[in-house]
Amino acid sequence: MTTKTCEALIVEATAGSGKTTTIVDGLTYCVSDREVELRYTPSDEQQDIWNWMKERIDGSKDVIFLAFNKSIADELSERIVHGVAS
Repeated sequence: MTTKTCEALIVEATAGSGKTTTIVDGLTYCVSDREVELRYTPSDEQQDIWNWMKERIDGSKDVIFLAFNKSIADELSERIVHGVAS
């Protein structure tokens, strides 16, 4: 059995700044086999987060997102890309 060290990423920012979008689009970026088409150009900070995620998610079958309230958990579930279990 192979184990990996678990690391956490905390995205801390003000309300409405795009945290959920960054995380959901980052997951899509990490698991997609093709170029991801976005409605926007990611900021340097977003790209840094996506690169961090991709390095750690690469090849993994399980990714856990922790939300601190039900409304955010529901929003994440609704926005996760089809084909990725939520």
